[in-house]
Amino acid sequence: MSSPNVHNPTLEKPLSKAEFHTELDKAVLKAQVQGTPLSIAFIDLDRFKEVNDELGHEVGDIVIKDVGMLLLEPDSVIAGHIGGDEFALLSETDEEGIQSLKEYVEKVFAGSLAEEGKHQESLRKIGVQPSIGIATLRSGMSTSDLLREADEVMYKEKKGKLKFGKRQKVALFIAKVVLQKVGRIRLRDIGKYERIISHRQKT
Repeated sequence: MSSPNVHNPTLEKPLSKAEFHTELDKAVLKAQVQGTPLSIAFIDLDRFKEVNDELGHEVGDIVIKDVGMLLLEPDSVIAGHIGGDEFALLSETDEEGIQSLKEYVEKVFAGSLAEEGKHQESLRKIGVQPSIGIATLRSGMSTSDLLREADEVMYKEKKGKLKFGKRQKVALFIAKVVLQKVGRIRLRDIGKYERIISHRQKT
């Protein structure tokens, strides 16, 4: 993964939405003129609202700040806080490189939640994790096209997680009812209920 000229090594926090879009416009123009690769990643924090509701906005602010600092660590990207629980990463890299960056972010994020801390256990129970949409600039694409594609991919990933989460909750509820009536339940039965629910949702 190559290091983009847009990266600012002295950056102490992610760029604002306006600052990020300014850098993005510059990077797209450079890529179009010089033919350099360019990719973007959109990051949305799943179930972040529950953090604010259950732990308070002060903890929510800490989470946003910590995530922002984590995203500043890779030396080949520029990070932006787009607003609320949304972030974006910009990198002069190709599809393979941005996929590697996505995997890195997921691993670092999971590792940060595994650390000991006052609210870490609560955050794990809530299930805070990133949905990430990535896109690579192709010939003929504009800045808006690149942003739209990354946003759509991120939304699909988030929607998929929500569907899975709902099926899992229903399956666990059914298992609980069976446990109350029969007195025992096997773990594989929960998976069976989940597959049945998934099949019915598709038909």
